[in-house]
This record gives sequence, C-alpha cells and structure tokens, in this order.
Amino acid sequence: MTKELPPVDILHKILRLDEDTGILWWKERPQGLFLGSSKFCQSHRAARWNSRHAGKRACRVSDQGYLVVCIFWKIYMAHRIVYSLHHGHHPKMQIDHINGIRSDNRPENLRDVNNRVNARNSRLFKSNTSGFHGVTWNKLEQKWKVRINTENKRICLGTFPTKEEAIRARIEAEIKYGYHENHGKGM
Repeated sequence: MTKELPPVDILHKILRLDEDTGILWWKERPQGLFLGSSKFCQSHRAARWNSRHAGKRACRVSDQGYLVVCIFWKIYMAHRIVYSLHHGHHPKMQIDHINGIRSDNRPENLRDVNNRVNARNSRLFKSNTSGFHGVTWNKLEQKWKVRINTENKRICLGTFPTKEEAIRARIEAEIKYGYHENHGKGM
C-alpha cells in the first residue's frame, strides 16, 4: 500500500511541475509550513530551507529506478505527485508508466490503473532468456512453451517447434486478452 500523499494544495505550494519533462522543482516555501515556537524561528527555518533548496530539482533516483521526493521527512513516489499536480487529485490506484521507463514522469506517460492493467504493461524481466514474456524453452520436450496470465488464471497456449511460432502465438494472445502494446518493452 502506498503512503497517503500530502494534500494537493500543499503540493502546489511547495513544488512546481514542468509539464513537458515531468521534472519536479522546489518552490520557495512560505514560513507557515515550518514548525517553530515563534515567528522568528519559523522565519529562520524558512530562510535556511529556501536558500538551500528553492529552485532546485526535488527528486532523486531510488534503487528501483523510480524518482522519489522527500516531503516533510517522508519519501514519496514522484510519479504519484506528478499525477496529483497535473490532474488536481490523487490517483486512486497504481500509476503505470506507459512507455515502461520508470524515471519518465511526463504527465502523458502516466495513467491511473488497477494492478491487472499495470501488469499487462510490464517490462521484460532481466532473468528472461527468450527475450519475450511468457515464452520459455522446455528442455524435456525440446520445444518452446508459451503461457499467458488472464484475470486469475495462467493459460498454457501450447508448445512450438520454433521460437518465432511461439512468439507469434504469444503476441496473438496478448492482443486477445488486452495487453498493452508496450508490454515487455521499456528500459
């Protein structure tokens, strides 16, 4: 489960979204967003924070290749923030990077989808040896085996003597079951 994002109006106060690139930039923060026992303390903290961060990029790359932002001492996924700033409301489900590139947060590359739809636009795993989702070599039969997931079932599409036939069968099944055209692609 993802963390609850700060309210969209707060995000608009502290971040600027470059709609063309999907990059988030820190805005100058008003002193009311800083804790302190006095106006002087709040003013001092705001001036210190703004001198260090205002006008600079707000994101860093996580170990998984996604961009993340630290807001009020909590880490958030940048793509969820970009979606919220662009649409004016928080996403209800998962954010899918349409082109499969985790760091590409341009608003037109992000869509709010359920887990099933998101999984149908996933990248090819690094451990894949065939170069195609659902296509594996069966050593025992000396043929290419093809499978696909639909709803809550895994369907075996059969075995094929050539890799090309196996890939063709998988592509036809992806079309039939509504997989995204970028499934298995991306960086």
